[in-house]
Amino acid sequence: TVDDLKSLQNDFPSESFLVQKIVESDGLQAGLGFPGRHDVRLFVAGNSVAGCYVRRPKEGGYISNDIHGGTLTVRDVATLPDELIDFAERVSNMLPKGSRIFSIDSFYDAVEKKWKVIEINANAGLPSTDYGQHAWSTINAIADYVVRTYNDLKESKS
Repeated sequence: TVDDLKSLQNDFPSESFLVQKIVESDGLQAGLGFPGRHDVRLFVAGNSVAGCYVRRPKEGGYISNDIHGGTLTVRDVATLPDELIDFAERVSNMLPKGSRIFSIDSFYDAVEKKWKVIEINANAGLPSTDYGQHAWSTINAIADYVVRTYNDLKESKS
C-alpha cells in the first residue's frame, strides 16, 4: 500500500525504491498446461527459440526463483504454444541484428490476454544438465548455432 511505501521511506530515507504493479499470470490461459503464476525463460540463438524453462512460485507466492521456493521445469520447445514462439521471434526481430545468444524472461498477462517481456538477458543463464534431456537439447541447439555461425563467418572471410 502507499502507507507501507511511506513507512519504508521513513525507515530508510537514503534508499531508493522501485515499486511495480503486480500483474497476474496464468499457465492455463497461456497454454502451458497448469494453472497459476509463472514466468518462462526462452533461450534464443539467432532468431530461433533454442530452449526454455518454466518457473513457478511456491503456492500463494509471487517470486518464482528457486532460491525463494519456486520450481523450475525445463520444457521441450515443441510443447510451447505457437503464440509464445511467435512472441519470442517478434521480440528478437526488435533487437539489433547479428550473431547473438540471449534469453527472454516473459509471462502471460491473464488480464490483457497476451505475452509480455519481463527482461531480456545478454547472459542467457543456461539450464543445468541436471535438469535432463530438454536441458541437453537446449545446450546442443545453442552449440549448433555457434558452430554454424562460426562456419558462416569463416566462409565469408575466405
